[in-house]
Amino acid sequence: MVNASSLTEIASSPTEPGTLLGAAPPYVPRKTDYAFEGGMMSARDELFWAGAMMGAHVGRCVFSRSETCQQFVDGILGVGLREGETQGHFWLSPRWQFVNFPNRYSPFVRVFGGIANISRAEHRGAFGVFGGGIGITTYLHDKVDLHAETRVLMIDRALFQVLFGVNIKADRLIEYFAVKLKDFGLGTVHTAIDATGTAIEATGEGLGGILKGVIAPFKKSVAPVPMATPIPAAPQVPADK
Repeated sequence: MVNASSLTEIASSPTEPGTLLGAAPPYVPRKTDYAFEGGMMSARDELFWAGAMMGAHVGRCVFSRSETCQQFVDGILGVGLREGETQGHFWLSPRWQFVNFPNRYSPFVRVFGGIANISRAEHRGAFGVFGGGIGITTYLHDKVDLHAETRVLMIDRALFQVLFGVNIKADRLIEYFAVKLKDFGLGTVHTAIDATGTAIEATGEGLGGILKGVIAPFKKSVAPVPMATPIPAAPQVPADK
């Protein structure tokens, strides 16, 4: 497993390998995604949306032999709220994540279906839900990624969602990308350490030579101080009896 903190030492562009600190780290998918999201959902009226997602990695995309496309199955729980209306949702969603390592941006598409429990003046009860979405995920921090998404869903009417979310990095990296991250990142780090070590050693030798040149004249110009001759002690006079 690769330590997430090493991501800050990896270049964001494949055309500039070897870039270290200051470069944008890449997005790297994990075996399990945990995310929280919030946004707006609208049709005739606008609702606030808040949700949570857990996604399990199931392998490469079924229509692709490339590791660039990774497939997940997400479970999504959410609520839509406005004055006089409450919606509770549960969906299952296949998601196709396109990972262009070592780029920091990763687009994705999804379809979903599930159930919504709706309570409003003219309708009350459970309804089927289906729809689709498109979005993008990007590296934000060693502990979290950020995603933005738009969705269209059909219940008893069509609704449109715009939302933002954070993905919590709590699980292991997918093996394929862990290996690529290690090869790409640690090779760069080792090269940098070797070069830095050589530079430090050479600088140390140069500095030592300069100090020797400065100190040597002072050693020659300072004459040794002769030791003082000790004064003999006065003879002791015996006391009168």
